[in-house]
Amino acid sequence: MSHSLPDLIPPDLRHNQVACKTPNTSIGERFPASCRFSPFDAPRCCYMADRGAATNGSSDKFNGVVNYTNGPIRWGNNGTNMVVLDISCGVLPTFWYQAFRNASAGVHLIATIMVAGGDTDNVPDRGSSFALG
Repeated sequence: MSHSLPDLIPPDLRHNQVACKTPNTSIGERFPASCRFSPFDAPRCCYMADRGAATNGSSDKFNGVVNYTNGPIRWGNNGTNMVVLDISCGVLPTFWYQAFRNASAGVHLIATIMVAGGDTDNVPDRGSSFALG
């Protein structure tokens, strides 16, 4: 017996994706849309939005934030095998392709956080802990 995804979602959690017709363009939301649900939060419409990462340093030419969806970032041009984005909500569910297609210039693997509900902890030393293994 086969089931479609809507058949496997309990009736009280079903959310009609067809209802997702009003992205908030003033904050950068746009189509496509997706129904986002998890055990952690109520079903709701989720729209594509450009993703960005904070930058900092003496050679920062991005003024503190770089857009890796439609910006100038290209990972992999110099033999990079893996990129780790240890940032809050690095990609929204179902929009991984749209978020990373421009940045993926030969990199083999991009690892980031895709939260189902809530957010991640703000841990200031997580990057150095990761780098030191």
